[in-house]
Parts: sequence; structure tokens; C-alpha cells
Amino acid sequence: MVLGNSHLFMNRSNKLAVIASHIQESRFLYPGKNGRLGDFFGDPGNPPEFNPSGSKDGKYELLTSANEVIVEEIKDLMTKSDIKGQHTETLLAGSLAKALCYIHRMNKEIKDNQEMKSRILVIKAAEDSALQYMNFMNVIFAAQKQNILIDACVLDSDSGLLQQT
Repeated sequence: MVLGNSHLFMNRSNKLAVIASHIQESRFLYPGKNGRLGDFFGDPGNPPEFNPSGSKDGKYELLTSANEVIVEEIKDLMTKSDIKGQHTETLLAGSLAKALCYIHRMNKEIKDNQEMKSRILVIKAAEDSALQYMNFMNVIFAAQKQNILIDACVLDSDSGLLQQT
């Protein structure tokens, strides 16, 4: 969350999306299911009294609300998970595909004179899945075609899949 906060804090126009890759589903943590990205960026359609963080000084509402939404979504994801046995493979290829779709949608929404530089950060703590190899490689090739960088931070053992990116 610190990395996401730093990204949002560096420039007012920066956007952030956080996707969790779990063994049962791939889900957006931020923006959460109850809000759009624009809800935290001051969309005109959003009522001015909306203040998810409760802060009155107007300085860190975006950072606080992003943290709160991410924590709540993680809690929701973990309480609904039904893990049986030693199954630790996550749906990483699906999460990356979801991220690419989100980036594509954001690119369509920007104005013609603006340029969006997209980047995906994968923080991985699960094992690689041989069953996802073809899907994973298709997603990687799609990201390369769109000039989207994929960074990886592997917390477990080496990841052969992510080394190929």
C-alpha cells in the first residue's frame, strides 16, 4: 500500500488499480466493487459531501480511502475463500489479463492530447502453475504489443514464468 500511496502522491493525474490474484478468483481491490476509480478523484457526478476517509483538511483523502478500500476488499476476499488442502496456485494469468483490460479501458477514456504510460507490478508469493503457461504467455505477448512494462517482485522461490517477462 505504501508503493501505491507513493504513486498517487507523486502526481495528481496518477491512477492506481490493485488486483488480487487468489486461488479461487481474480478481483479488483482498488477501485473496489462499491466504487469507481473516479469516485476518489473528484468526478463532477460525485456529491461533494462524499468523504470516505472522514478527513476535514482535504490533504490525504485519496490515500486514506485507497488504503481503507484495499483493506476491506482483502478481508472480504479472505473470508469468502474456501481453501482445501495444499492448493497454492493463483490465477495470475487471469489477473494480468484483467489488468490489461483495465489499462485498455483507461486508454480509451483519456483525451487525444494526453499520453498514458502504463505499468504493471506483480508481487507474487505463490508457486508457478504449469497449467497457466499458455495463458500467461499470451498475456505477456499482449502486454509487450501494447508497450506495457511488467515488473515483478517474487517473495517465494524463483518464478520461471515471470523471468520470461
